[in-house]
Amino acid sequence: MAGDAASRRRRRKRCWRLLRDPRVRLEWRSILVCGGGSSAVYPVLYGRSGCCSWAAAVKVLLINNHSVLNVGDHAILVETLRLLQAGVPQVEIVLTFNDTVSAQAMLPGYPIRSSPLTWMTRTAEDGETTVAVARWRQAGLIVLLVLQALIYRLTHLTPRLFVDDRKHDLVRAFAAAELVLACGGGYIYASGPHDGVLGGFNLRLINCVLAVLMGKPLVLLPQSIGPLYDIPQRRIVQWIVRRARLTFVRERQSLAILQALGCAERALYAPDLAFGMTSAPDERTAQLREHVRAVSLQPAFLVGMTAINWHGQNIAFDRQQRYEQALISFIDTITAKGGVVVFFNQCCGPTAVEDDRLVHARLRERVAQARRVILIDDVLPPDVIQAAYGEMDYFVGTRLHSVILALNAGVPSIAIGYLQKTAGVLGAVGLTDWCCDINELTAEQLGAMFSRLQQQAVQPEASAYVQRAGRTKQTLPALLRMVVGKG
Repeated sequence: MAGDAASRRRRRKRCWRLLRDPRVRLEWRSILVCGGGSSAVYPVLYGRSGCCSWAAAVKVLLINNHSVLNVGDHAILVETLRLLQAGVPQVEIVLTFNDTVSAQAMLPGYPIRSSPLTWMTRTAEDGETTVAVARWRQAGLIVLLVLQALIYRLTHLTPRLFVDDRKHDLVRAFAAAELVLACGGGYIYASGPHDGVLGGFNLRLINCVLAVLMGKPLVLLPQSIGPLYDIPQRRIVQWIVRRARLTFVRERQSLAILQALGCAERALYAPDLAFGMTSAPDERTAQLREHVRAVSLQPAFLVGMTAINWHGQNIAFDRQQRYEQALISFIDTITAKGGVVVFFNQCCGPTAVEDDRLVHARLRERVAQARRVILIDDVLPPDVIQAAYGEMDYFVGTRLHSVILALNAGVPSIAIGYLQKTAGVLGAVGLTDWCCDINELTAEQLGAMFSRLQQQAVQPEASAYVQRAGRTKQTLPALLRMVVGKG
């Protein structure tokens, strides 16, 4: 056993040397930024290398998935699974989800485990939101989880501390995993200083804490970090990132936060995994395209849009009505010029406050020319909805991944940011001037930005970034192999 451990350490050191050696005869395609104190920039190898083959099967637990009813989450998941299965032929993947019902329906080939977040929340009386269970019950579940993790760490046994099968199944999935991957996304943020020990912030990170306590190699796939409002929130992020094998961040603001926390030694910059996703072929989108054309009244141009009930998901946001009124005025300007607006269903659950279709219907009822506003309410796979975005002339999205998919499809886009992740990702792409803050949004600002977009018509920075991102993602299996030490 000691010899195997020493061999794995030697292989990891060789991989790190390959990543840093400019003399390696490979084609360099992109860069990852090392987040250490020196902020050094290292090339990332692309293509064939001595690090890219897996000689043994590896068991992966992919945690922190929210819901496949959110197209952004679904797109990240699809690309993560594709990369793992292409680069790790014998990989065995188990998924944890907050929304297990839709996951089991749409991903029948994968074992699905319920996240601890689902144990500690319940549907509210209004049927639209989720609320936390009693604090004493949350605390008891957390204590049992920590105890279960520590027992496993000391004995490699998983005695049954939970009567509920779904809870014990999750513990067994962690115990069996050789690598724990925290899915990419934007869930490491707090809604305010009130987001305490038993608040949503820490409940979203329980899976990461469990992986660390059980001694499992943890890798955080491309994330946005923050905002963080107080010392306890910063400390939990610092504790997790320092103990993770690698933390990928998808924008430089997040990297700066980790540097300020003093935990960026193993943080790397990498694009959001949805960038570079391939659109569905024409035959899968023909019916949708015909539907748009049939009701579009011979438009001068088509504008795809997504909107969000941000107040419903973050009670600290008190400008929902102002935001919606700005969109209504903007839509009236578009339709007055002969344009047609197409609202796409980027997210439809699992709760009502996450269902964008309700916001879209509300907006359509209040615009001047409702017949020139089309609602696409179908639940579509990410590659199909991306292909549909490609039929638009322009795109204005509040959902970050609706903008990412539109950029993948080559559509000039404007983003409305409701968290700092939007400005960060658009800044990485080179489109800082095409992002506006939901807190300051006005119809005049959005209209002026759209007029500029019509005049420019193309965003070459986006096309270049999408191509680089697609190549950079191919390095992920090699980096994960280095972490696991199999080969």
